[in-house]
Amino acid sequence: MSIPASKVLRHIRLQINDFDEAKVSNFQIQIFLNRALAAISTAAAARGLDFLTASQTYNSSSASSGAALPDDFQSVREVADSQGYTLSPAYLTKTPQTYEYKIMGEKIYCGAASYTLFYHRFVAPVDSLENDSIAVPAYCLGLIVQTTISLMQGADPATLTQTINNIIDTDIPGATYDKKRGRVIENAG
Repeated sequence: MSIPASKVLRHIRLQINDFDEAKVSNFQIQIFLNRALAAISTAAAARGLDFLTASQTYNSSSASSGAALPDDFQSVREVADSQGYTLSPAYLTKTPQTYEYKIMGEKIYCGAASYTLFYHRFVAPVDSLENDSIAVPAYCLGLIVQTTISLMQGADPATLTQTINNIIDTDIPGATYDKKRGRVIENAG
């Protein structure tokens, strides 16, 4: 479930009619692409889309010392104990009980003996357009290409957000099956 960055580059060059790199260098496209990936990650989390949902299981309580959040953590979606029950957020000043969790800084604190963090991850930036892949489903290709081109054309934040939302509404599946939780999730769109 990833798209080669070289494929994204080819599609961008096709869209802007710049096969000879006369208008824009690969380095410039890489900078705009990474900005586009950050904007898409934020928009997907804000809309509650599941294609960037990931999970991390912890096998011991972290109520007092905390446990490190995943490196690609963007925002919490749900925390569930080993029985599958959803845990509640605790006040920041409180030590979480067995049915609670809290996130502070780069750590999660949870009173349950074993729990799973379901979270929205961000899409990692591309270091090499020739060798890297972007960890998103193939149906996100148009979203990535059009968002990158919008940024290259100087789109203001409101226009960029509208462009992303319009593409999400047309290109991203409306309901997908969340394999980790075993249920269908309706996209908020």
